[in-house]
Amino acid sequence: MVLLKNRGGLLPLAANRGRSVAVIGPSAANPRAGGGGSSYVISRYSVTALEGIKEAAGPGVRVEYALGAAMQGEDPKLEEPTAAAVLRKQAAELAARCDVAVVVVGNSRTIESEGFDRASMDLPANQDELIAAVSAANPIPSSSS
Repeated sequence: MVLLKNRGGLLPLAANRGRSVAVIGPSAANPRAGGGGSSYVISRYSVTALEGIKEAAGPGVRVEYALGAAMQGEDPKLEEPTAAAVLRKQAAELAARCDVAVVVVGNSRTIESEGFDRASMDLPANQDELIAAVSAANPIPSSSS
């Protein structure tokens, strides 16, 4: 389990924080406005985390994206151990090349819905492992730096 803290006042990200941002995760480029069943929402307009970060970063900052992990139930081939390891490695390599790494994870409507219980409250499909790999590749600076 990864414990998230706003160590050293890192958040919110300042415009001058870095010249490159890695945006990583299965929910980064895919808007997930609701779960399945009657909570499924098709909005007229949505902004993904990747789009929002690109817009906020402006032209002087390079923003790159990596999937990092499959979203459970969307592409079973990407959930297989070998494919999952490749996605995680690509994400860690991107995070290591960038000044800042932002990981966007969560659930899809196939596992977050009404009418059935979730098997676990854990993040699905290797997303905890993705967070750990990205954190190791691009660690949060200590408050003394």
